[in-house]
Amino acid sequence: ASRGPEVLQPKAGTLNRLVEYLTHQNILNQPYMKCFLMIYSTFTTAEKLLSKLMERYFVPADQHPPEITRQDWEQTVVVPIQLRVYNALRNWILVFEDSELKSTRLLRTLRTFIETALHSDHKTLAANASASLARKLKQNSSKEDSNLGQTGAKEKILPDPPQPEVGKIVFSPLLTLKKLEDIEVARQLTLMDFEVFVAIKPSELLNSNWSKAKHKHRSPNVLKMSTRFNEISNWVSTTIVQSEKIKLRIKLMTKFIKIAEQLRKMNNFHTLMAIIAGLNNSSVYRLRFTKAEIPKSVTSVLESLDKLMSAEGNSSIYRSVLQNVDPPCLPYLGVYLTDLTFIEDGNPDYINGLINFKKRRLIYSVIDKIQQYQQLPYNFYPVHQIQEFFLKSDKLDDNSQWELSLAREPRKAERNEIV
Repeated sequence: ASRGPEVLQPKAGTLNRLVEYLTHQNILNQPYMKCFLMIYSTFTTAEKLLSKLMERYFVPADQHPPEITRQDWEQTVVVPIQLRVYNALRNWILVFEDSELKSTRLLRTLRTFIETALHSDHKTLAANASASLARKLKQNSSKEDSNLGQTGAKEKILPDPPQPEVGKIVFSPLLTLKKLEDIEVARQLTLMDFEVFVAIKPSELLNSNWSKAKHKHRSPNVLKMSTRFNEISNWVSTTIVQSEKIKLRIKLMTKFIKIAEQLRKMNNFHTLMAIIAGLNNSSVYRLRFTKAEIPKSVTSVLESLDKLMSAEGNSSIYRSVLQNVDPPCLPYLGVYLTDLTFIEDGNPDYINGLINFKKRRLIYSVIDKIQQYQQLPYNFYPVHQIQEFFLKSDKLDDNSQWELSLAREPRKAERNEIV
């Protein structure tokens, strides 16, 4: 890391040099600080980082250059560095996650530092730091009472949500998908998926933990998003192949495509992709007679959505569209996970023994994009009956779906044999 203020972002460095840059008396690099505090756990521990920050705080007062008086050294170097250390601590506290908040050793050391050294030199700053820590601990202890989780969307004053498009049928035990409005199904699926998405913490997206058997427990909400994706996909394909009559299958496929179209209008690309995956499931994809009788106008909608979410060209069409979308938005998480895996596997953690901070900046840039979409929630009323309808709907395994698909349209069957 360079000590010069002209260098905006270090590419690599020792932990000491990275901490030095973080707290440099002549540099206030907020993007670097946000990045550093988000990804530091990929190269050190919380306890070690706190130790380094405290070391940095205690600038030796007697090591000033001979051409500078001790008083000038205090005013131009020592105090500014102490203020930078305080600033780093305050920003770190704001983004504390469970691992930090549950570390008794870390909290005890931090409190001791605030109440002694920091309080002795800067009483107001010490009081502010103590208050920030107390607020964070209180927020963490009551987070189970919040539907939005610890990294949840910020509370904003929003207009009244649109009235749910439901009738008395939602209270009927005979409720079926075809009796529900497409837009309301899309709204409820969006609310359910966004609730999980907004709970994803930055630490869950580090080190590709979600894909490693030993570390999956570190990415609970990423795994929940994956589970939800598979459930929706299976729900779509199961619902279609369970329908014995071709006319009902045509209606259901048409309905799912229209629900997908509503999801696109809501900028919910994640759930949209799940429905497309269900429609492209092999047990559904092979139903050529069913697909052939879907209205052309509906088929063209599906083709357009397929093209939008295509992985071709590194999902280039989707990425281009996403850049011009205003929140609320639920991006397709799979693209971000692919990007993070590519960065993780394609870049070394260390370069010539130095921490590869350029790699960490690339990881941060992806997570920062995800966080931007976590800030603004969707403004819909939850309809419990529709959400329960989805949760209780059948979701068969692939083998069971394939057997049903063969029963609906046997191999080498003619159209007049399909009813």
